[in-house]
Amino acid sequence: MKSLRPIQIDLGSQSYEVRFEPLQHLPERMKSCGLSPGNCVVVTDKTVAHLHLSTLNRVLGHANWTPTVAEIPPGEASKSFTQLLRLQDFVLDSGVDRSTPLVAFGGGVVGDLAGFCAATVMRGIPLVHVPTTLVGQVDSSIGGKTAINHPSGKNLIGAFYQPCLVLADTGLLTTLPEREWNAGLAEVVKHALIRDRSLVRELHQSWSSLRAREEVILPGLLHSIASVKARIVASDLLEKGPRSYLNLGHTVGHALEQATCFQRYLHGEAVAAGLVVALRVSQERQPDVDWSEAWALVRELEFERPADVTFDLIRTAMGRDKKNVAGQRRFVLLRDIGRPEVVSDVTTDEIESAWNWMLMS
Repeated sequence: MKSLRPIQIDLGSQSYEVRFEPLQHLPERMKSCGLSPGNCVVVTDKTVAHLHLSTLNRVLGHANWTPTVAEIPPGEASKSFTQLLRLQDFVLDSGVDRSTPLVAFGGGVVGDLAGFCAATVMRGIPLVHVPTTLVGQVDSSIGGKTAINHPSGKNLIGAFYQPCLVLADTGLLTTLPEREWNAGLAEVVKHALIRDRSLVRELHQSWSSLRAREEVILPGLLHSIASVKARIVASDLLEKGPRSYLNLGHTVGHALEQATCFQRYLHGEAVAAGLVVALRVSQERQPDVDWSEAWALVRELEFERPADVTFDLIRTAMGRDKKNVAGQRRFVLLRDIGRPEVVSDVTTDEIESAWNWMLMS
């Protein structure tokens, strides 16, 4: 893997680095952020464990770490109170103290659940993210958002808890199923849309290589995408301002996940549908903007149109969105590529019209 500069997330005493490096560098980087070899807890899911856990254990063992491994079932359903309690019991029973690191080794589900566990056990133990999915490497491992789902909505129970290190090895992405890869591309596209036209153009020009996961372009391109989120979260730790821009496509996306009981769509697939809706509403409100490059990129996303999901279900789910304030729906739109805004005057009719357009597009 080509050597890339670390992405520094400057949060004062909570600062940390995001590094795109081979897994073999993990012990060295853990040592650099003040962690001393000894016991650690690795949280992963059964799929990742089958593919990569032996490599991680070997890397940690050679550096005198003694990992204790907790495996959770793969999938969004694991972000639950039941799984959180089981994981907390496991971590406490493993004999941790407040210096024992928890290594989240997996995708967004593992990162969210393990991160919340790390935040709550002993009021906080060190957290290390080693993301193994595209979404994890460019988005969910960065910024300290940890959560589980609630029957009322997605990610409604959680905490902001920063890791001490994120190490992303793009080599781990080669085993990611095609559907998971395609879903992750939605977050990649979202980051480009809120950044600028040059990144949108670069991404579109590199799309075939990105789809093919060509190692020659992957680390550098994902580093650029991850830097978008890193820059935003460093300026807005608790999502009081510009961090909300990262929710482009997520209001409808989360609603679609909830309306289908978190069973049918991967997160990125739902976000892809949400991006089409948000871009359509943005275009309707800003008809004089040249949206051609944005549409050229968004149309590269592959996802199943939810033709059998009624808009009534989406409307109800949006009413429970955690981003709503004082009863008002907060919706992220684009004034132009690279000019996101949070608005509270998007009408249900606008969203329904864009939803129906998305189903037919």
